[in-house]
Amino acid sequence: MKSAGSSYREWSRRFFGLALVVIAVASGPLIYCLMWGEAAASGEATMGYCLESHPAQFPVTLFIAGFVLLLGGMILRIQGDQADEKEERKRRKVDRAAERMAGRMSVTTPTLRARSGRGEAGEVPDEIELDEELDLGLDTDDEDDDEEYDEDPNSVMAFLQEQQEFEERGDSERRRREQAVQEGKYYVPPGLEGAPVLYLETNVEPAAVVDGSRRIDNPNLPHDDLKEVLEHASRIVIKESTPVVVRVKPGIYQGAVEIPDRVTVINHRMPTAATVDQRLAWLREQDDVDHPDRVTFLAPSDSDFGVRMAPGQKQGLFGCYVVGRQGVEQTGLQAKHNAALAVVHCAFESFSDSGSVVVDCGEDLPGRRVQFVGCLWRSNSSRTTGGGLRIENSVVSVEASIFDSNRAPSGGGIAALRTEKPLTVVRSFLHRNRALTDKSPTDIETMPLKKWQKSEGVGGAIMVRDGLARVVDSILEGNDAAVGGGAIAAVAGRVVVKSSGEGRGVCKGNRADAGGGIIAVGWFEAPAMIRAMGAELRQNLAKSVGGAVAGVGNAVLRFENAKIETNRADGKQRGLGGGLVAWRGAGVQLIDGEVFANEAGDGGGGVAIINGSLKITGHCTIRNNRADGTIGGSGVLVVTAADRDLAGVIGQKGFTLPFKLKIEEARIRSNIGGGPGGGLRAGNLVDGTTFPLAIKIARPQWINLNEADVERRLAQNVWIEWAEELKVNDDTRSQVKLALK
Repeated sequence: MKSAGSSYREWSRRFFGLALVVIAVASGPLIYCLMWGEAAASGEATMGYCLESHPAQFPVTLFIAGFVLLLGGMILRIQGDQADEKEERKRRKVDRAAERMAGRMSVTTPTLRARSGRGEAGEVPDEIELDEELDLGLDTDDEDDDEEYDEDPNSVMAFLQEQQEFEERGDSERRRREQAVQEGKYYVPPGLEGAPVLYLETNVEPAAVVDGSRRIDNPNLPHDDLKEVLEHASRIVIKESTPVVVRVKPGIYQGAVEIPDRVTVINHRMPTAATVDQRLAWLREQDDVDHPDRVTFLAPSDSDFGVRMAPGQKQGLFGCYVVGRQGVEQTGLQAKHNAALAVVHCAFESFSDSGSVVVDCGEDLPGRRVQFVGCLWRSNSSRTTGGGLRIENSVVSVEASIFDSNRAPSGGGIAALRTEKPLTVVRSFLHRNRALTDKSPTDIETMPLKKWQKSEGVGGAIMVRDGLARVVDSILEGNDAAVGGGAIAAVAGRVVVKSSGEGRGVCKGNRADAGGGIIAVGWFEAPAMIRAMGAELRQNLAKSVGGAVAGVGNAVLRFENAKIETNRADGKQRGLGGGLVAWRGAGVQLIDGEVFANEAGDGGGGVAIINGSLKITGHCTIRNNRADGTIGGSGVLVVTAADRDLAGVIGQKGFTLPFKLKIEEARIRSNIGGGPGGGLRAGNLVDGTTFPLAIKIARPQWINLNEADVERRLAQNVWIEWAEELKVNDDTRSQVKLALK
């Protein structure tokens, strides 16, 4: 394919050739006249005589036409030279970009991953890692690549000299910036050390800059308009196929922020020589809007968002406050169809349609996800789900962040919906978030499973519905839910709660009707699961059942080396399962760990299972729990009862009978109550059969030192009764194996 310069030169040669032919045709009659014609015969061989002898002035016309063609050829030749110069500029730019990229092939994108805390207590993860290599992204097919420099086509050489000087200044500025980064002067996201930079500043005198390229890497020529600087950044991305950084100087910027693809917006004052926790402290210090380091994006009243990420591959927002308007339904951050997104050390406050909403973002590939690192969500709300953060069908991680005083009907702090890859919440603090609703059921124990599918008032801090989540080394404290799961609710979802050391994974002081700390609800076509490893659940309150944890329906609760202590189930209704409760087919497994000093208003001070299964293995201890009612089972209560709804699902997948009680090396002692079986009560509570129950107790002698109602001479440690027939009491010392039908 011919270049534009070659085409111009070819046409130039044609014009020159045609001009010579025309001039030659015009010169023929004149030469004949002078040499052999009338002028030669008369002896007056002058040009004027020859021209006068041709009254039509045919040669003159041809001469003029020839010179016009000659001039046209010269113009085409000049245009060809200019086209060649333009192509050469493009080629040099591509070569320079390729050289820069070749020197950075091991550099990765600004997508961030903060390492979660591991090892000994007190160890702080302070390093941001990169997890994807940067592609070259060189696209040289843009025909308008240099149109802004073509204002004066007659000054090609002057332009080339000017462009070279500009590039040298840009390289010098990049080197200076990289040196500043090394010296710890200001922060640049990893992988963007060499990216072009634009600056934004309020209250500056608008610069009369004709050439927008003068603003690149030049803090002395900042933009003063938010929309203008983002549009400029987008043009650079398109023309040069390179990511761009917009550095925003402190101030208040009123306007909706739409961040284009491959553009990162960063607070110019964000510190660099600091850990993730130190930068989070720096962000929290900026409560005052006039703080000298604070960048505030104030959403306009006519916009439904504060910041929106345009669909793209890689974008970022660093060190900024995004604030909503009171009384206006807005979302703090909107992200949809974004492959890789980094939001680092940002705050989202006072939004009434969720602090952040992430939909269809991230991919099932390394480095292709949405990451929130060191962020703050405060005083946001939603009329549906996810007051602080709502996630739908996306791959998201939240690390070293704070959710404070957010609210919604479900998922007051975070709502994760339909997440095929786990939402990860690492080293974060969720405090005073609420899932509140006026549609609370009157009797939560008898509420049909179908109503749980769309129930509001679940998951004060985190609600996972039809998805996956991992909560690692995080503290959930003082959260509330009107129905279930003051801190966490898994509704047909699966949640792993993990702690890597003492005091790192804590669920404390949360409240709900059922499952003051955690609830898992599943139906038989959509199971739910909670798996807690090394977690601490203490001082949680249930107004009805399950002081710390509740499981309903097709749900599995598995606790490994966990501490469930000083929780309480005691309200105006009955109080079952001071530590944890499971009913309607749910199963509980306790491995090692401790259930200590929990209280229930009725029965099951430590653990209560009604129409469910319990397995206790390892060196698990259940002690010092209390049940004040007459039901008994102050340490453990496992019974079956009539349940019409549950009977209707017999035979469905996920529902198996008999229910099972299996206790191996557990020690159940020092529990106190008013009903039979201070340590363990099992069987049923009616005169007749109910759902079958299989019981296996390896060492009943390890159920000891418990207290029941002494005046009625009830069994102090073990009481197993079926259809009002006593099967096992304190006299049993050998292994117990029963099939109660």
